[in-house]
Amino acid sequence: MIEMSDKLPQIEDPIGYAAACEHVVKLFKTDTMWRSAKFAATVHERAIDYIEQAPALVLFILPEDRKRKLAGGDRAYAAHRLAYHCRQGVRLKEIMKSYGLTMPLRKLKGKALAPEDAGVVRLLATLPPSVVSQAIPNSIVDQRRWLSAVGEWHRICGKARWADAYIEWAVTQLAKHKVRKSDVGTITDFIGRGDLPLNLAWEWPRAIAAADDWHDRLSAGDAKARFGVMADQVVDLGTHPDHTVLYGLEFVALRTPTAIHAEGKAMHHCVASYVQAVVNGQAHIVSIRRDEQRVATLELRDGHVMQLKGRFNHQVSREIVEAARTYASDNRTAAKLTA
Repeated sequence: MIEMSDKLPQIEDPIGYAAACEHVVKLFKTDTMWRSAKFAATVHERAIDYIEQAPALVLFILPEDRKRKLAGGDRAYAAHRLAYHCRQGVRLKEIMKSYGLTMPLRKLKGKALAPEDAGVVRLLATLPPSVVSQAIPNSIVDQRRWLSAVGEWHRICGKARWADAYIEWAVTQLAKHKVRKSDVGTITDFIGRGDLPLNLAWEWPRAIAAADDWHDRLSAGDAKARFGVMADQVVDLGTHPDHTVLYGLEFVALRTPTAIHAEGKAMHHCVASYVQAVVNGQAHIVSIRRDEQRVATLELRDGHVMQLKGRFNHQVSREIVEAARTYASDNRTAAKLTA
């Protein structure tokens, strides 16, 4: 049983306390990770041994509240919980299990970790240990690239109905082929909206080739056969404005299959697969630009923001998000007034 007291457990020997602080600074790279690691390492003399063996523990030892500010009660519980494990002298496997982690995750190096990796590491902890153990790269640079790519994969398709079927393949391939975060969206688009299933026997380059072929088939050149309109035929969007400037951003409504395809090609995502929805009047596609450069693509349905994607399906800045919401609201109001 974890015993709580008003006083936080802490290494009382000043020399031991300073040594623990100095040691964790060498293990991690960012200020946020240092602060969490120092908190954990100084609750007990044995804590630094656990952290050194499995730096990923630092992501979970210190909980945070919804506002991402440390709550006093949570902080006290975290300290006493870790101190309890240290006093009991539990094995590394047991302490990792108590924080919801699996043993292969001990291979993650402190300098490769960032606070935003907590969700990714949690995801990895749900996968077969053998898959994770074989996938984790060796170097700090490769681990950082891999964690970012897995995080991007999870962000884009974490809630998709097909996500579980491909996650083990993705974790393995993203490591094996040193895939950059910016390249992840090409495959997630293909899996989610492509006209062929992704074969789990494929290596990443083969999957990229299949995705590229699919994007080519989305070419607006065959719009007449596929959508019943010519490539350059203007689709009637009712009262929706062609061009709007808002907060220094240009909102350009895309009214032809050619324009929509060009947007997808320039932004490296699958918006061209939404041509049918535009032709049928189910969706409006808007190109958001700054200084004549494309920065995001907006999908509106019934005047509401359905999707807002940056290049390679990346997230966009808060500024663009707020501008897109205002744009949608303004045009939804206008549509009602003219209805």
